[in-house]
Amino acid sequence: MSTLDFAEPVVAAAGPPTATTDEQLAQLTATVAWMAEEIRAQQALREELAELVGELSGVARPALAAATLRLTQAEARGWFAFAHRAGRVADRVVASAAQPHQPTDPPGTLALLRQLRDPDVRRALARLLVVLRAMGAEQGRPEDTRTNT
Repeated sequence: MSTLDFAEPVVAAAGPPTATTDEQLAQLTATVAWMAEEIRAQQALREELAELVGELSGVARPALAAATLRLTQAEARGWFAFAHRAGRVADRVVASAAQPHQPTDPPGTLALLRQLRDPDVRRALARLLVVLRAMGAEQGRPEDTRTNT
């Protein structure tokens, strides 16, 4: 029943002009009793919801605190900045791969050496070597000393 439907019993309580005052009063009393019951039901529902929110707060607060701590640690370690940069690099790689004039043959040794003159290529290789060094160092560690991520 919508919030405006409560008026229908009141309108019906008015009845035709020939209805007696006692009948109108009985209908109005029934309407008020119905409305009081609806209010009690809404209050009970509100109390149940308040209890549920209280229980969820006890669970959600520690979970939110733990998530916030992990995200703060990830930010401090540079995960988000790295992900942002990696996303930009991935965009450029996809854009360059979509270009129609891609060489089909692998470059020769001299062509590779010529590409090493490009500062962007040297920067990318330097970063790649840092990543490879970290991966190699991680592989060389015993299992129990590796960082958990």
